[in-house]
Amino acid sequence: MTTTSKRRKKPLNRKQSSDAITKININQLYDLVDDHNFIAANEICSGAIGLFSVLFNRNIIDASFSKLYQQSLQCGWEYIFTQERQKLKPNDISVLKSLVLNRLLNEYSKDSNLFVQKTKYLYDEIHSRMARNFPAWTPEDFSDEVGRWQDIQCRRRLFYFDHQELSPLCGLLMLQKAATNWCHCLIKHCQQNRSFWETEGPKRFRDHFQRSFIIVAQPTGPENVPVTQYIKTASGHTARLHARIICLLDPDILKDYLELSAIDVMLYPLNREANGKTEKEPSITWEIRQVMSAEGIPVSVYYAEMNTLDLGNFDCVYKRLSFNSTLCQLEFRIKIKVKNPAFEDTIILNSQPFGICSHGQYFPKFIAQLFTYEMDRILKNVCNKHFFLFITSDDCANRSVGNMISLSSSRRLRIEPAEFYENFIAV
Repeated sequence: MTTTSKRRKKPLNRKQSSDAITKININQLYDLVDDHNFIAANEICSGAIGLFSVLFNRNIIDASFSKLYQQSLQCGWEYIFTQERQKLKPNDISVLKSLVLNRLLNEYSKDSNLFVQKTKYLYDEIHSRMARNFPAWTPEDFSDEVGRWQDIQCRRRLFYFDHQELSPLCGLLMLQKAATNWCHCLIKHCQQNRSFWETEGPKRFRDHFQRSFIIVAQPTGPENVPVTQYIKTASGHTARLHARIICLLDPDILKDYLELSAIDVMLYPLNREANGKTEKEPSITWEIRQVMSAEGIPVSVYYAEMNTLDLGNFDCVYKRLSFNSTLCQLEFRIKIKVKNPAFEDTIILNSQPFGICSHGQYFPKFIAQLFTYEMDRILKNVCNKHFFLFITSDDCANRSVGNMISLSSSRRLRIEPAEFYENFIAV
Protein backbone atom coordinates (compact mmCIF):
# COMPACT_ATOMS: atom_id res chain seq x y z
CA MET A 1 0.00 0.00 0.00
CA THR A 2 1.18 3.45 -0.93
CA THR A 3 0.41 6.20 1.52
CA THR A 4 1.02 9.90 1.53
CA SER A 5 2.16 11.66 4.66
CA LYS A 6 0.59 15.11 5.03
CA ARG A 7 2.40 18.00 6.74
CA ARG A 8 4.82 17.90 9.66
CA LYS A 9 7.46 15.83 7.91
CA LYS A 10 10.34 17.36 9.84
CA PRO A 11 11.75 14.68 12.16
CA LEU A 12 11.99 15.41 15.86
CA ASN A 13 15.25 15.31 17.74
CA ARG A 14 14.60 12.66 20.39
CA LYS A 15 17.43 14.02 22.53
CA GLN A 16 15.55 17.21 23.23
CA SER A 17 13.84 17.50 26.56
CA SER A 18 10.16 16.59 26.66
CA ASP A 19 9.24 20.17 27.58
CA ALA A 20 11.08 21.55 24.58
CA ILE A 21 9.49 19.00 22.27
CA THR A 22 6.01 19.85 23.52
CA LYS A 23 6.64 23.57 23.12
CA ILE A 24 7.97 23.22 19.58
CA ASN A 25 5.21 20.89 18.46
CA ILE A 26 2.30 22.86 19.85
CA ASN A 27 3.46 26.34 18.98
CA GLN A 28 5.19 25.70 15.65
CA LEU A 29 4.22 22.38 14.07
CA TYR A 30 0.85 21.41 15.55
CA ASP A 31 -2.52 22.99 16.11
CA LEU A 32 -4.57 21.34 18.85
CA VAL A 33 -7.98 22.53 17.64
CA ASP A 34 -7.31 21.64 14.00
CA ASP A 35 -6.12 18.19 15.07
CA HIS A 36 -9.22 17.69 17.20
CA ASN A 37 -11.52 18.77 14.36
CA PHE A 38 -9.73 16.37 12.05
CA ILE A 39 -10.24 13.23 14.14
CA ALA A 40 -13.64 14.21 15.61
CA ALA A 41 -15.53 16.40 13.16
CA ASN A 42 -18.63 18.12 14.62
CA GLU A 43 -17.60 17.43 18.21
CA ILE A 44 -18.34 20.84 19.73
CA CYS A 45 -17.09 21.75 23.18
CA SER A 46 -19.75 22.67 25.70
CA GLY A 47 -18.35 26.18 26.18
CA ALA A 48 -18.03 26.94 22.46
CA ILE A 49 -21.69 27.91 22.10
CA GLY A 50 -22.96 31.44 21.66
CA LEU A 51 -20.47 34.29 21.60
CA PHE A 52 -17.45 32.05 22.19
CA SER A 53 -18.20 30.14 18.97
CA VAL A 54 -16.71 33.17 17.21
CA LEU A 55 -13.29 32.12 18.48
CA PHE A 56 -13.65 28.77 16.72
CA ASN A 57 -15.34 29.35 13.37
CA ARG A 58 -12.74 31.75 11.85
CA ASN A 59 -15.46 33.89 10.28
CA ILE A 60 -14.44 36.95 12.30
CA ILE A 61 -10.82 36.20 13.22
CA ASP A 62 -8.91 34.14 10.68
CA ALA A 63 -6.87 32.10 13.14
CA SER A 64 -7.45 28.87 15.02
CA PHE A 65 -8.51 28.96 18.65
CA SER A 66 -5.26 27.23 19.62
CA LYS A 67 -3.15 30.04 18.23
CA LEU A 68 -5.44 32.71 19.66
CA TYR A 69 -5.28 31.12 23.10
CA GLN A 70 -1.48 30.80 23.03
CA GLN A 71 -1.26 34.42 21.92
CA SER A 72 -3.63 35.52 24.70
CA LEU A 73 -1.24 34.08 27.28
CA GLN A 74 1.41 36.50 26.05
CA CYS A 75 -0.52 39.71 25.29
CA GLY A 76 -4.09 39.27 26.54
CA TRP A 77 -7.48 38.98 24.82
CA GLU A 78 -8.15 42.72 24.82
CA TYR A 79 -5.04 43.34 22.73
CA ILE A 80 -6.00 40.56 20.27
CA PHE A 81 -9.54 41.87 19.71
CA THR A 82 -8.36 45.48 19.43
CA GLN A 83 -5.70 44.57 16.88
CA GLU A 84 -8.21 42.55 14.82
CA ARG A 85 -10.60 45.51 14.80
CA GLN A 86 -7.85 47.85 13.61
CA LYS A 87 -7.09 45.52 10.66
CA LEU A 88 -10.63 45.83 9.27
CA LYS A 89 -11.12 47.55 5.93
CA PRO A 90 -13.93 50.06 5.32
CA ASN A 91 -16.53 47.79 3.69
CA ASP A 92 -19.87 46.15 4.51
CA ILE A 93 -18.33 42.90 5.75
CA SER A 94 -16.17 44.81 8.21
CA VAL A 95 -19.26 46.35 9.81
CA LEU A 96 -20.46 42.95 11.00
CA LYS A 97 -16.99 41.91 12.11
CA SER A 98 -16.57 45.15 14.03
CA LEU A 99 -19.87 44.60 15.85
CA VAL A 100 -18.87 41.09 16.90
CA LEU A 101 -15.40 42.20 18.01
CA ASN A 102 -17.03 44.96 20.05
CA ARG A 103 -19.23 42.34 21.73
CA LEU A 104 -16.15 40.28 22.58
CA LEU A 105 -14.39 43.34 23.98
CA ASN A 106 -17.49 44.24 25.99
CA GLU A 107 -17.73 40.70 27.37
CA TYR A 108 -14.06 40.83 28.33
CA SER A 109 -14.40 44.23 30.00
CA LYS A 110 -17.32 43.01 32.15
CA ASP A 111 -15.15 40.44 33.91
CA SER A 112 -11.73 39.81 32.41
CA ASN A 113 -10.90 37.07 34.92
CA LEU A 114 -14.08 35.15 34.07
CA PHE A 115 -13.40 35.55 30.33
CA VAL A 116 -9.88 34.14 30.78
CA GLN A 117 -11.24 31.26 32.87
CA LYS A 118 -13.79 30.35 30.20
CA THR A 119 -11.22 30.33 27.40
CA LYS A 120 -8.85 28.24 29.53
CA TYR A 121 -11.67 25.79 30.22
CA LEU A 122 -12.33 25.54 26.47
CA TYR A 123 -8.70 24.89 25.70
CA ASP A 124 -8.38 22.33 28.50
CA GLU A 125 -11.52 20.54 27.32
CA ILE A 126 -10.14 20.12 23.81
CA HIS A 127 -6.78 19.11 25.26
CA SER A 128 -8.45 16.36 27.31
CA ARG A 129 -10.20 14.99 24.21
CA MET A 130 -6.76 14.34 22.69
CA ALA A 131 -5.59 12.07 25.52
CA ARG A 132 -4.23 8.62 24.59
CA ASN A 133 -4.01 6.74 27.87
CA PHE A 134 -7.01 4.44 28.18
CA PRO A 135 -8.51 2.59 31.19
CA ALA A 136 -8.10 -1.13 31.86
CA TRP A 137 -10.49 -2.26 29.13
CA THR A 138 -11.32 -5.82 28.18
CA PRO A 139 -11.74 -6.55 24.43
CA GLU A 140 -15.51 -6.39 25.04
CA ASP A 141 -15.15 -2.98 26.70
CA PHE A 142 -13.14 -1.74 23.74
CA SER A 143 -15.76 -2.99 21.29
CA ASP A 144 -18.52 -1.25 23.26
CA GLU A 145 -16.55 2.02 23.43
CA VAL A 146 -15.95 2.02 19.66
CA GLY A 147 -19.62 1.33 19.01
CA ARG A 148 -20.70 4.13 21.32
CA TRP A 149 -18.19 6.56 19.82
CA GLN A 150 -19.44 5.74 16.31
CA ASP A 151 -23.07 6.16 17.32
CA ILE A 152 -22.55 9.55 18.97
CA GLN A 153 -20.40 10.76 16.07
CA CYS A 154 -23.15 9.83 13.61
CA ARG A 155 -25.69 11.82 15.61
CA ARG A 156 -23.44 14.89 15.80
CA ARG A 157 -23.88 15.57 12.11
CA LEU A 158 -27.36 16.94 12.88
CA PHE A 159 -27.53 17.25 16.66
CA TYR A 160 -25.46 18.88 19.36
CA PHE A 161 -24.59 16.85 22.47
CA ASP A 162 -23.08 18.39 25.58
CA HIS A 163 -20.47 16.11 27.16
CA GLN A 164 -22.43 16.37 30.41
CA GLU A 165 -25.42 14.74 28.70
CA LEU A 166 -23.37 11.64 27.94
CA SER A 167 -21.70 9.10 30.13
CA PRO A 168 -17.91 9.64 29.89
CA LEU A 169 -16.99 9.28 26.24
CA CYS A 170 -13.41 8.40 25.40
CA GLY A 171 -11.39 10.26 22.80
CA LEU A 172 -10.46 8.77 19.45
CA LEU A 173 -6.74 8.65 20.28
CA MET A 174 -7.57 6.41 23.26
CA LEU A 175 -9.35 4.04 20.91
CA GLN A 176 -6.42 4.14 18.49
CA LYS A 177 -3.88 3.27 21.16
CA ALA A 178 -6.03 0.43 22.51
CA ALA A 179 -6.75 -0.98 19.03
CA THR A 180 -3.08 -0.81 18.08
CA ASN A 181 -1.85 -2.47 21.29
CA TRP A 182 -4.31 -5.35 21.05
CA CYS A 183 -3.68 -5.89 17.35
CA HIS A 184 0.07 -5.99 17.93
CA CYS A 185 -0.33 -8.46 20.83
CA LEU A 186 -2.71 -10.62 18.79
CA ILE A 187 -0.29 -10.83 15.88
CA LYS A 188 2.61 -11.75 18.15
CA HIS A 189 0.54 -14.37 20.01
CA CYS A 190 -0.62 -16.00 16.77
CA GLN A 191 2.95 -16.09 15.50
CA GLN A 192 4.14 -17.85 18.66
CA ASN A 193 1.15 -20.13 19.25
CA ARG A 194 0.23 -22.12 16.17
CA SER A 195 -2.70 -23.98 17.76
CA PHE A 196 -4.27 -20.70 18.91
CA TRP A 197 -3.93 -19.27 15.42
CA GLU A 198 -5.59 -22.30 13.81
CA THR A 199 -8.50 -22.45 16.26
CA GLU A 200 -9.22 -18.85 17.24
CA GLY A 201 -6.88 -16.56 15.31
CA PRO A 202 -8.98 -15.77 12.20
CA LYS A 203 -12.10 -15.00 14.23
CA ARG A 204 -10.15 -12.79 16.64
CA PHE A 205 -8.63 -10.86 13.74
CA ARG A 206 -11.99 -10.51 12.02
CA ASP A 207 -13.73 -9.24 15.14
CA HIS A 208 -10.95 -6.78 15.91
CA PHE A 209 -10.72 -5.35 12.40
CA GLN A 210 -14.49 -4.79 12.31
CA ARG A 211 -13.96 -2.22 15.08
CA SER A 212 -10.77 -0.70 13.68
CA PHE A 213 -12.27 1.62 11.04
CA ILE A 214 -14.54 4.59 11.73
CA ILE A 215 -16.22 7.18 9.50
CA VAL A 216 -15.32 10.24 11.57
CA ALA A 217 -16.83 12.72 9.09
CA GLN A 218 -20.13 11.54 7.66
CA PRO A 219 -21.03 12.75 4.14
CA THR A 220 -21.75 16.48 3.98
CA GLY A 221 -22.01 18.97 1.16
CA PRO A 222 -20.09 22.24 0.80
CA GLU A 223 -22.67 24.09 2.95
CA ASN A 224 -21.82 21.70 5.82
CA VAL A 225 -25.23 20.03 5.62
CA PRO A 226 -25.94 16.41 4.54
CA VAL A 227 -27.28 17.50 1.15
CA THR A 228 -25.37 18.39 -1.99
CA GLN A 229 -26.23 19.88 -5.36
CA TYR A 230 -24.99 18.22 -8.54
CA ILE A 231 -23.60 20.08 -11.55
CA LYS A 232 -23.20 19.08 -15.19
CA THR A 233 -19.71 18.54 -16.57
CA ALA A 234 -18.31 17.46 -19.92
CA SER A 235 -18.20 13.81 -18.83
CA GLY A 236 -21.48 13.65 -16.90
CA HIS A 237 -22.58 15.00 -13.52
CA THR A 238 -20.64 15.53 -10.32
CA ALA A 239 -21.32 16.81 -6.82
CA ARG A 240 -19.12 18.06 -4.01
CA LEU A 241 -19.36 15.77 -0.99
CA HIS A 242 -16.88 15.27 1.83
CA ALA A 243 -16.38 12.19 4.00
CA ARG A 244 -13.43 10.93 6.05
CA ILE A 245 -12.47 7.49 7.39
CA ILE A 246 -9.87 6.87 10.07
CA CYS A 247 -8.14 3.58 10.79
CA LEU A 248 -7.45 2.96 14.47
CA LEU A 249 -4.27 1.00 13.75
CA ASP A 250 -1.14 3.14 14.21
CA PRO A 251 0.96 3.04 11.00
CA ASP A 252 4.20 3.70 12.88
CA ILE A 253 3.75 0.54 14.95
CA LEU A 254 1.95 -1.82 12.55
CA LYS A 255 3.26 -0.87 9.11
CA ASP A 256 5.51 -3.95 9.00
CA TYR A 257 2.66 -6.28 9.95
CA LEU A 258 -0.34 -5.04 7.96
CA GLU A 259 -1.30 -3.91 4.47
CA LEU A 260 -4.33 -1.78 3.67
CA SER A 261 -5.80 -1.67 0.17
CA ALA A 262 -7.21 1.37 -1.57
CA ILE A 263 -10.86 1.79 -0.61
CA ASP A 264 -13.55 0.88 -3.13
CA VAL A 265 -16.48 3.29 -2.96
CA MET A 266 -20.02 2.61 -4.18
CA LEU A 267 -22.99 4.97 -4.22
CA TYR A 268 -26.36 3.38 -3.42
CA PRO A 269 -29.88 4.62 -2.76
CA LEU A 270 -30.72 4.25 0.92
CA ASN A 271 -33.61 1.94 -0.01
CA ARG A 272 -31.72 -0.58 -2.14
CA GLU A 273 -34.73 -2.85 -2.53
CA ALA A 274 -36.84 -0.13 -4.17
CA ASN A 275 -34.02 1.20 -6.35
CA GLY A 276 -31.26 -1.15 -7.47
CA LYS A 277 -29.18 1.56 -9.16
CA THR A 278 -25.51 1.81 -8.13
CA GLU A 279 -22.65 4.06 -9.16
CA LYS A 280 -19.00 3.08 -8.72
CA GLU A 281 -16.92 5.98 -7.45
CA PRO A 282 -13.15 6.44 -7.83
CA SER A 283 -11.18 4.54 -5.20
CA ILE A 284 -9.66 6.56 -2.37
CA THR A 285 -6.23 5.89 -0.90
CA TRP A 286 -4.85 5.91 2.60
CA GLU A 287 -2.74 8.80 3.79
CA ILE A 288 -0.92 9.54 7.04
CA ARG A 289 -1.28 12.63 9.17
CA GLN A 290 0.37 13.39 12.48
CA VAL A 291 -1.64 14.92 15.30
CA MET A 292 -0.55 16.04 18.74
CA SER A 293 -1.79 14.07 21.75
CA ALA A 294 -2.56 15.61 25.14
CA GLU A 295 0.57 13.92 26.46
CA GLY A 296 2.69 15.94 24.02
CA ILE A 297 3.46 12.95 21.77
CA PRO A 298 3.01 13.17 17.97
CA VAL A 299 0.70 10.38 16.79
CA SER A 300 0.47 9.11 13.22
CA VAL A 301 -3.06 8.44 11.94
CA TYR A 302 -4.19 6.51 8.87
CA TYR A 303 -7.00 8.33 7.10
CA ALA A 304 -8.77 8.40 3.74
CA GLU A 305 -11.20 10.99 2.47
CA MET A 306 -13.30 11.83 -0.54
CA ASN A 307 -14.49 15.22 -1.76
CA THR A 308 -16.35 14.54 -5.02
CA LEU A 309 -19.11 12.25 -6.26
CA ASP A 310 -19.30 11.03 -9.86
CA LEU A 311 -22.98 10.64 -10.74
CA GLY A 312 -22.91 9.59 -14.38
CA ASN A 313 -25.50 10.72 -16.92
CA PHE A 314 -29.27 11.08 -16.98
CA ASP A 315 -31.43 7.98 -16.97
CA CYS A 316 -32.39 7.31 -20.61
CA VAL A 317 -36.04 6.64 -19.67
CA TYR A 318 -36.83 9.22 -16.98
CA LYS A 319 -34.37 11.87 -18.25
CA ARG A 320 -32.99 12.58 -14.78
CA LEU A 321 -30.27 11.30 -12.49
CA SER A 322 -31.11 8.01 -10.82
CA PHE A 323 -29.98 9.37 -7.45
CA ASN A 324 -31.89 12.63 -7.65
CA SER A 325 -34.76 13.17 -5.18
CA THR A 326 -33.86 10.18 -3.01
CA LEU A 327 -31.73 9.62 0.06
CA CYS A 328 -28.41 7.97 -0.76
CA GLN A 329 -25.65 6.11 1.04
CA LEU A 330 -21.97 5.41 0.45
CA GLU A 331 -20.46 1.96 0.90
CA PHE A 332 -16.73 1.69 1.58
CA ARG A 333 -14.92 -1.64 1.08
CA ILE A 334 -11.50 -2.01 2.70
CA LYS A 335 -9.22 -5.02 2.33
CA ILE A 336 -6.82 -5.55 5.21
CA LYS A 337 -4.05 -8.11 5.10
CA VAL A 338 -1.92 -9.53 7.92
CA LYS A 339 1.47 -10.62 6.57
CA ASN A 340 2.36 -13.20 9.23
CA PRO A 341 0.31 -15.22 9.99
CA ALA A 342 -1.29 -14.90 6.55
CA PHE A 343 -4.78 -13.49 6.91
CA GLU A 344 -6.99 -11.27 4.77
CA ASP A 345 -10.42 -9.80 5.34
CA THR A 346 -12.76 -7.22 3.78
CA ILE A 347 -14.34 -4.57 5.97
CA ILE A 348 -17.54 -2.87 4.79
CA LEU A 349 -18.56 0.54 6.14
CA ASN A 350 -21.90 2.15 5.29
CA SER A 351 -22.28 5.89 5.66
CA GLN A 352 -25.18 7.84 7.09
CA PRO A 353 -27.74 8.85 4.44
CA PHE A 354 -27.54 12.12 2.52
CA GLY A 355 -29.39 13.86 -0.28
CA ILE A 356 -28.48 14.78 -3.85
CA CYS A 357 -30.58 17.34 -5.76
CA SER A 358 -30.51 19.68 -8.73
CA HIS A 359 -31.20 22.98 -6.93
CA GLY A 360 -30.72 24.44 -3.48
CA GLN A 361 -34.49 24.96 -3.11
CA TYR A 362 -34.81 21.22 -2.39
CA PHE A 363 -32.38 21.27 0.55
CA PRO A 364 -35.08 21.84 3.23
CA LYS A 365 -37.05 18.78 2.11
CA PHE A 366 -33.98 16.54 2.27
CA ILE A 367 -32.91 17.93 5.64
CA ALA A 368 -36.42 17.27 6.95
CA GLN A 369 -36.23 13.65 5.74
CA LEU A 370 -32.81 13.20 7.33
CA PHE A 371 -33.97 14.80 10.57
CA THR A 372 -36.91 12.43 10.93
CA TYR A 373 -34.74 9.49 9.90
CA GLU A 374 -32.26 10.28 12.67
CA MET A 375 -34.96 11.03 15.24
CA ASP A 376 -36.59 7.71 14.50
CA ARG A 377 -33.26 5.90 14.72
CA ILE A 378 -32.24 7.52 17.98
CA LEU A 379 -35.42 7.90 19.94
CA LYS A 380 -37.77 5.43 18.23
CA ASN A 381 -41.25 5.65 19.76
CA VAL A 382 -40.29 8.47 22.13
CA CYS A 383 -39.57 10.70 19.14
CA ASN A 384 -43.16 11.34 18.11
CA LYS A 385 -44.34 12.31 21.60
CA HIS A 386 -41.48 14.70 22.36
CA PHE A 387 -41.39 16.29 18.95
CA PHE A 388 -45.17 16.80 18.93
CA LEU A 389 -44.95 18.66 22.24
CA PHE A 390 -42.16 20.80 20.78
CA ILE A 391 -43.86 21.83 17.55
CA THR A 392 -47.19 22.64 19.20
CA SER A 393 -45.69 25.10 21.68
CA ASP A 394 -46.69 28.26 19.76
CA ASP A 395 -49.63 29.59 17.75
CA CYS A 396 -47.90 29.41 14.39
CA ALA A 397 -47.06 25.76 14.89
CA ASN A 398 -50.60 25.01 16.08
CA ARG A 399 -52.09 26.58 12.96
CA SER A 400 -49.75 24.61 10.68
CA VAL A 401 -50.47 21.35 12.47
CA GLY A 402 -54.20 22.05 12.43
CA ASN A 403 -54.19 22.80 8.70
CA MET A 404 -52.32 19.60 7.92
CA ILE A 405 -54.69 17.49 10.06
CA SER A 406 -57.72 19.14 8.44
CA LEU A 407 -56.31 18.51 4.99
CA SER A 408 -55.67 14.85 5.72
CA SER A 409 -59.19 14.46 7.19
CA SER A 410 -60.94 16.12 4.24
CA ARG A 411 -59.08 13.89 1.80
CA ARG A 412 -59.53 10.84 3.99
CA LEU A 413 -55.80 10.20 3.81
CA ARG A 414 -53.58 8.68 6.45
CA ILE A 415 -50.33 10.62 6.95
CA GLU A 416 -47.55 8.60 8.50
CA PRO A 417 -45.71 10.33 11.40
CA ALA A 418 -42.47 10.64 9.42
CA GLU A 419 -44.25 12.24 6.45
CA PHE A 420 -46.18 14.54 8.79
CA TYR A 421 -43.02 15.89 10.43
CA GLU A 422 -41.08 16.13 7.18
CA ASN A 423 -43.76 18.35 5.66
CA PHE A 424 -43.82 20.54 8.77
CA ILE A 425 -40.04 20.89 9.12
CA ALA A 426 -39.52 21.67 5.42
CA VAL A 427 -41.98 24.60 5.50
